[in-house]
Amino acid sequence: MPWGDGVVDVEDLKVLAQHLFTYPGAVAHWKLDETEGNFAHESVGGSEDVVMGSPHWRPTGGKVHGALEFDGVDDCVISSSGPNLAKGPFSAYAWVKGAAPGQVIISQPAGANWLMTDAEGKLMTELTSSGRDGTPLQSQAIIIDGQWHNIGLVWDGSQRTLCVDGVVVAEDTQSSMAASAGGLYIGVGKDFAPGSFFSGLIDDVRIYDRAIHP
Repeated sequence: MPWGDGVVDVEDLKVLAQHLFTYPGAVAHWKLDETEGNFAHESVGGSEDVVMGSPHWRPTGGKVHGALEFDGVDDCVISSSGPNLAKGPFSAYAWVKGAAPGQVIISQPAGANWLMTDAEGKLMTELTSSGRDGTPLQSQAIIIDGQWHNIGLVWDGSQRTLCVDGVVVAEDTQSSMAASAGGLYIGVGKDFAPGSFFSGLIDDVRIYDRAIHP
């Protein structure tokens, strides 16, 4: 159970992370606990996804066991499979530490940047509906302060929500999501733009085919 002291702290977030693992509907989970090598294991489907560049495995440096450290130049993880968001609700969560303005944590090729920072280092998403009313969702939560943050994007079929450390930091109405072709990038933008490469640590990336609010 959460600690019940009225304050959300690191112990509460640990409980939240453990609780999220128990939900049915996980379609992908990268623990990023490897100690070496050029592949990141995805534990739901069992795929071995390619690690590009030369990121450093940090077996004891993550928020949940190990993590992967990206250099902000050419490091990323490429997965050949990913959810089609037009099929229904979904959630995407990850732990991050570091980053700089304009960098991307999760994106989908030929799709959109799911979780990223804006020009001031605030969490945002460019994932929208396919219609002309679709616009990016921006928050006021700065995540480039050098601390660990649990970030999330949730779409429940009508509401689009951004979360940081178990708190809703932005939400709006979004009645649909643009269809996507599959595949996921971790640590780089959808089109590999130079400024979109992530610098810092990413840990425990999870994708669900249901809405999981904090």
